[in-house]
Amino acid sequence: MTLLPSRRDLLTTAAAGAAALALPGLAQAQARRFEPQVGAWRTFDVTTVVEPTDLQGTTQVWLPLPDVDTDYQRTL
Repeated sequence: MTLLPSRRDLLTTAAAGAAALALPGLAQAQARRFEPQVGAWRTFDVTTVVEPTDLQGTTQVWLPLPDVDTDYQRTL
């Protein structure tokens, strides 16, 4: 039983290593960049419906509202 790699395995590994060294830019070409651009504004209506049950006395409801005014989001 031999522990040495076969000639075919050695050549395949060497060829893969040489290709990886010859094309370093290939790995970087796969990188994605998040660079959003401000475009035309779109408007969305968000509707929240609250139906309290078992009403007895005063009812308080807490509703979160966005308070953001940036290049990407505005509250009207």
